[in-house]
Amino acid sequence: MMFAPNTSTKRLYVDVDETLVFHDGCCGSEIVLSDVDEEIWDFDFNHALIKNFPLADAVIRWQREDPEEREVIVWSANHEEWVVKAANIFFKGIIPLAGIGRKNELYGTVRPCDSAIDDRPQDMRWYLDQFGAVFSPDEFIKLME
Repeated sequence: MMFAPNTSTKRLYVDVDETLVFHDGCCGSEIVLSDVDEEIWDFDFNHALIKNFPLADAVIRWQREDPEEREVIVWSANHEEWVVKAANIFFKGIIPLAGIGRKNELYGTVRPCDSAIDDRPQDMRWYLDQFGAVFSPDEFIKLME
């Protein structure tokens, strides 16, 4: 789903994999159980997934602080159906989303004043250089406490 950005809004791009959703036992990811709440089962990936509710709650609080001027975009490098599914799990009926899609499709919409939440370590954030601010999931949760 593409969107027409409002140039006066603050936008927050939220990554899915290992940010909103932890893959339990997949891809060599480390799971910090204190940071996650509940397991779901995803038959597309055929392994347990753990939802990062503290991060989702922080994103919801951020958007609700100024709903007229703040937009949330959920994106992932994975297929569109997966991004839509993840976005709906966390935000459907709770906050409006300005965009949902694949990173390669939405990359050109990023402005220098936009922010992102991504699990990538500092030395692997090259593709996030165009953002004004990039937060790890834990950094953003602490920011919104």
